[in-house]
Amino acid sequence: MNHALSIAWAHPIERLWVHTCHFDHPNALPFYQRSGFRPYAFMVEVTDDPRLTGVLPRSAAPHVPILE
Repeated sequence: MNHALSIAWAHPIERLWVHTCHFDHPNALPFYQRSGFRPYAFMVEVTDDPRLTGVLPRSAAPHVPILE
């Protein structure tokens, strides 16, 4: 992450966003926060579960319940 941030900030940018969701690892948000990011917004988005559509295996994101 440090290397990626160094590359990003080497360019003329003013803001760097990282988007995450419940399908990310449960420790993703704390990791991003330790890397210097801070939460900007929390949103609820409704979409088809990619484990039910076959895009992801049913074993993906075991921390997120599957609603049949």
